[in-house]
Amino acid sequence: MNTKRNYISLTFFSLIASFFFCINIHSTTASVIGSSIPRSSLIAPQSDIIQWKYKTINGILYKRQYNYTTNKWIGNWVKA
Repeated sequence: MNTKRNYISLTFFSLIASFFFCINIHSTTASVIGSSIPRSSLIAPQSDIIQWKYKTINGILYKRQYNYTTNKWIGNWVKA
């Protein structure tokens, strides 16, 4: 009977202690927190989306680059 009471007491106090001694977990990694690298440099900028546009004038094929990110033409029409 004494062994059963000790087992129940130990289990009870273990549960109570687990509530008081919780471990906090953060979403950031330890290497980022302790490093001297600025947080803004960890984000890499994305490049613009640039593609060639084509047109035909009097049977001659021309091409010109277009920036889809800024919706602007780049350079002049050149023969392809």
